[in-house]
Amino acid sequence: MATYSGSLGTLTETQFVAQCRSILEVSAKIGDSWEMRQGDWGDVYLVKKVTKATPLPGNHDNDGDGDDSVVVTPSSMVTWEYHVTYRSSYCVPVLFFKAWHPTGQLLSLDEVWELTPPAPETAPYITQMEHPVLGEPFFEVHPCTTERLMAAQPDTNQDLAERYLVSWMSIMGQTFGLDLDIRYALM
Repeated sequence: MATYSGSLGTLTETQFVAQCRSILEVSAKIGDSWEMRQGDWGDVYLVKKVTKATPLPGNHDNDGDGDDSVVVTPSSMVTWEYHVTYRSSYCVPVLFFKAWHPTGQLLSLDEVWELTPPAPETAPYITQMEHPVLGEPFFEVHPCTTERLMAAQPDTNQDLAERYLVSWMSIMGQTFGLDLDIRYALM
């Protein structure tokens, strides 16, 4: 059983790596596509790539019948690549992602902002920055509010220690299009 050794709302790098391994075990059992990678300096991070219909501007059924559903066309299929890394300066996980059209063209920051719901000032914000392991440009969900967000979760300290990463991924996933199977919550 894990011992929670961070301040409320954070986790240690050791806990992060252990929870990544637990996520990989569940991923293998349920046929999900999470991978764990390791950088040259030993940094561990999770990766998931999915292609899905994405409600891009101009791909809505605006025929006046009140049903503004997404019209799935080849151009609305977007490939999303999510990376979950650990930020030692904040002691929290960080979500990095990039997304691209079928043509290979990356979504712009404006397109990404249009795809995410408006958030209150206390919510995390998206910026473009260099991936900490790969050195490539990615979108980053800035970790400045993660500790406060996670400290506000109703889990007890023991529950948070064992399920921190899954809880965090389910919260971030809802906002940024990363679907997390309910079976991860049972791990």
